[in-house]
Amino acid sequence: MKKKHLLFYSLFISFIFSCSNSNDINLSPPFEGDVFLKNQQEVNEFGANNHSGINGNLTIGYQNGLRDISNLGPLSSLTYVNGNVEIDFNDYLITLNGLNNMQEINGYLNIGSNDRLENLSGLGSLNSVNNIQIAYNYSLTQINDLNNISSLNGGFAIFRCDNLENINGLENITEIGGTLNLSNIPIEN
Repeated sequence: MKKKHLLFYSLFISFIFSCSNSNDINLSPPFEGDVFLKNQQEVNEFGANNHSGINGNLTIGYQNGLRDISNLGPLSSLTYVNGNVEIDFNDYLITLNGLNNMQEINGYLNIGSNDRLENLSGLGSLNSVNNIQIAYNYSLTQINDLNNISSLNGGFAIFRCDNLENINGLENITEIGGTLNLSNIPIEN
């Protein structure tokens, strides 16, 4: 008799889990305040909370100290930041994968001094941001993942990205409210 109950219980639990979408994550309410993620452990710990957004600024990377951030995957639950996003001084970050669900930044986006950053993979869902600055990313070769942005209230700047092959990804931007600065980039067209 116990085996029948155990079998029934196992089937019931399997049924419950099979009815839920395996891609769903249990999102937590937005984080209130500024978030400073200085190393990979802090990225992992913050990401484990599955916040849906941040009502404040988000800083990823740190100029002084341990610069070991290489994986933004734990931040995949974030869909918006009601503030600025700075991704700076990350020696091992190659892509921005993990920010794939980020749709809105209600401040500026600054991506700078990430020595190994090759592309902006991970920003493909971003469709709203006020200003963008991309600078001193010497390994950056493409910015295609900015293709869902159609307008900027502020400016747009790319400079000192010595290996940038083209500016594909910007073709959908039809309005820039501030200045446009493209300098010290070797564009091949």
